[in-house]
Amino acid sequence: MPTTRLPRLCTVALAAGALVALSAAGQAQSVEFGAGLQNTTWELEGDRFACEFRQPIPHYGTAVFHHRAGEDLEFYIETSYNRMRPGYAALAVEAPSWRPSNHVRDLGYVQVHESQRPLTVETERALAIMAGLESGMSPTFTRQGRGMNGPVRLRVSPVGFRNHVDDYRSCITGLLPVNFDQVERTVVNYDTGVDSLTRAQQARLNDVVTYILNDEDIVAIYVEGHSDNQSTRFDGRRRSERRALRVRDYLVDRGVDPQIILLDYHGDRYPVASNDTAEGRAQNRRTTIRLERFDLSLD
Repeated sequence: MPTTRLPRLCTVALAAGALVALSAAGQAQSVEFGAGLQNTTWELEGDRFACEFRQPIPHYGTAVFHHRAGEDLEFYIETSYNRMRPGYAALAVEAPSWRPSNHVRDLGYVQVHESQRPLTVETERALAIMAGLESGMSPTFTRQGRGMNGPVRLRVSPVGFRNHVDDYRSCITGLLPVNFDQVERTVVNYDTGVDSLTRAQQARLNDVVTYILNDEDIVAIYVEGHSDNQSTRFDGRRRSERRALRVRDYLVDRGVDPQIILLDYHGDRYPVASNDTAEGRAQNRRTTIRLERFDLSLD
């Protein structure tokens, strides 16, 4: 994901703290982490490439809704020190402590990993977590604690969520249709003897164009044509040239800077599959588009 980010859009600035409780028997200690009525903070950060909606969890880490361009929503917990044992944490949407209720929605179990993102929730349940917060409920993870006899309960507070969720939704509507990983290398395949572009291929190239025009770190675009071995070497090379030229022209006609496009064509010299089968020949009849970005790690 590109490192450039827009400024933080909203923050509900409040203090931090953690809730610690002992069991009634006083034998097994359970620890609960989560913000409350007076110390909940929501932060939104986003650009065309990704949107993140975060809640710091006092003395534990951060709960994050992450939506990357071209991908589905995911939810995860970030922490520098995971206090849950590896295994599976129970996930439920329940009433917060200040809103007594017996209503609980069980969302199953989430694997606890040994990493700085110990809990990751896939799209369907991430949406359920978001729906729970919007209705004033508190998504809660429960798992046996590390170095203790009792469980750790990790709560996400609903306070202020509805005040800022519309800003988050506005952010995700502005995301690009694809991300860099999805367009870094694009392959256009052809029927025998064909070098024109179908509507489906044009639609794929339109996504590539959209990404290129929005990412100022793209420094080069390599367009290379190829053919199978079912014609003479000369005819195959000319066919691969026409394929590459048509793709290059399509990109330029839609606003891509021609000076960063590097064109080449190879005929049948670089097959990616065997030319002895129809399936292999279909894979070899292709134009590849590869994007190169400025590498910030070189600074």
